[in-house]
Amino acid sequence: ELLRALFKAHEKRSDWPKALDVLGKLIQFEGELPGYVNALGAILVRMEEFEAALQVYLRLAEAQAHDVGLKRKIASLYAKLGQIDKAEEWLS
Repeated sequence: ELLRALFKAHEKRSDWPKALDVLGKLIQFEGELPGYVNALGAILVRMEEFEAALQVYLRLAEAQAHDVGLKRKIASLYAKLGQIDKAEEWLS
């Protein structure tokens, strides 16, 4: 509970490195819950770590293959990385 509150506080202040650190601890203690993994990807995008964010979302897609919003995020990241052909694959 305390770690989640601390994460939310860092997230609210847009302190991404500290939020990422606390999120890592949450994942370590509570496991790779989909909400935590999604938050991890979102923080990496905000930090403009697009390749790392893509890897997180691809991993999440293995469990949530039919999530249209997730497919759009992945396509967007491929586009940001200049891989338009892969982006189009995820949108089709």
